Amino acid sequence: YKNSLFFVLLWLTLSVFLQSVYRFHFYHIEQYQLFLFDNTSIFSTLEKVGGLSLLIYEFLAQFFIYPYAGALITSTVLTLTGVLVWLLLRRIDRESTFLYTWSLLPVISLLLIQLDFNYYMQGTIAFLIVLLLLCVYRNFSNLWWKMGYVFISTFLLFWWVGAAAVLFALAVFFIELFSKSSRGYLFLIPCAEAFLLAYLSVRHAFVGEYRFAMLPDMYYQKSLVPSGLLLYMSWITLLSGI
Repeated sequence: YKNSLFFVLLWLTLSVFLQSVYRFHFYHIEQYQLFLFDNTSIFSTLEKVGGLSLLIYEFLAQFFIYPYAGALITSTVLTLTGVLVWLLLRRIDRESTFLYTWSLLPVISLLLIQLDFNYYMQGTIAFLIVLLLLCVYRNFSNLWWKMGYVFISTFLLFWWVGAAAVLFALAVFFIELFSKSSRGYLFLIPCAEAFLLAYLSVRHAFVGEYRFAMLPDMYYQKSLVPSGLLLYMSWITLLSGI
């Protein structure tokens, strides 16, 4: 009950804060998004690198025109992110007294960058999908099942969410490394796979630059260079917490 109450209060706090202070932010974002509910548009989006996260973002953004919808959708996505970070870290270290703190850090980072008009919520959706697959990965105990799952997931994630696949591969490697697995070095293979996919995507012009293929820059206005570390903080806090 304590855990559930914590995240319910987090959702309520985020909802009230976003609706009270930033409600017009969502109206502004909705103007620049267009979701066409037809097979041609949907499949053309899914064919792109990061297409699934982009499609989900565009689908959700169409509702930002309605009062309260933007704040409620965003607070729900951010709260689910916190829940999944908490579940992941709890599986790694049940006795840690900092689970709530570490689970909040990525949420706060994503909240702050979310308020930048040049940032696409696609990055937050991608982060959430990565966390979901990381939580599934923690259910495997057999080394070779783990390897197969991570190898396939890295490929699918690069297609589904783009650059965040690199975060997934690095997170798995760090988990195995710090769990003192005798064969943790094998999980460098998915890391190499992620970087190879990034290289090939740029080489064959699926993605414009390496920073868009390997970093959160993919989820920021392509014509602008992100300022400061805020865009990268969600990735940094997740890897640091592991």
